[in-house]
Amino acid sequence: RATLTGHTYLVMDCAISPDGAFIVSASWDKTLKIWDAASGCELHTLMGHTGEVYACVFSPDGRWIVSASYDTTLRVWETASGRELHTLIYYKSYVNACAFTPDGLSIVSASSEKTLRVWDATSGRERCCIPLLSDITAVDLHRWKATVVCGDLGGNIYLLDLVGITYGPIIMTAQQNEQNLGIRCPACQKEHPINQVQLGKEMVCFTPGCSLRLKINPFTIEMK
Repeated sequence: RATLTGHTYLVMDCAISPDGAFIVSASWDKTLKIWDAASGCELHTLMGHTGEVYACVFSPDGRWIVSASYDTTLRVWETASGRELHTLIYYKSYVNACAFTPDGLSIVSASSEKTLRVWDATSGRERCCIPLLSDITAVDLHRWKATVVCGDLGGNIYLLDLVGITYGPIIMTAQQNEQNLGIRCPACQKEHPINQVQLGKEMVCFTPGCSLRLKINPFTIEMK
């Protein structure tokens, strides 16, 4: 469909926004770029990192991007403007990977200083630091539980419960087809119809015994 050109060195990571409208790319040229997914046009170049950028990801509502870099920092950016909002400083070693929690309120990062860190996405404040056995190279999160999986250079995979960290409503994107608008609860996996009024609002899963708190994005994904 398109080849997006503009970076001057290796592209290490990329992601698509939850609404499918934007692509973000992370490069060893020390920049990130935001692209229009439909046309492939470059919208913003995000400059501020002083080292190679290893990883990037959108928040579940698509409003923010977090990036991880060799310069020992994470940076949080506003998707719409490309403006930098926060710099999260590790001090000791470079950052290999990052992810948003499914409520969009926290960021989890993996570092070569053998730690996993959790940050407040709004303020940039560090919430906790978890020491592990080797350089952490990858991280991902459970879709609705405060559980993290990460891997290290020693071949270890860790499954960690973030004790003391409570999620807010889990951010969901509704799917629109020719006849229905609906969501699928990540906990019970049941599909529920919703209406346009519920977009952008909080709700509780309708399945008896589930009661997972959800926040519906104001946009939808069209399913053909």
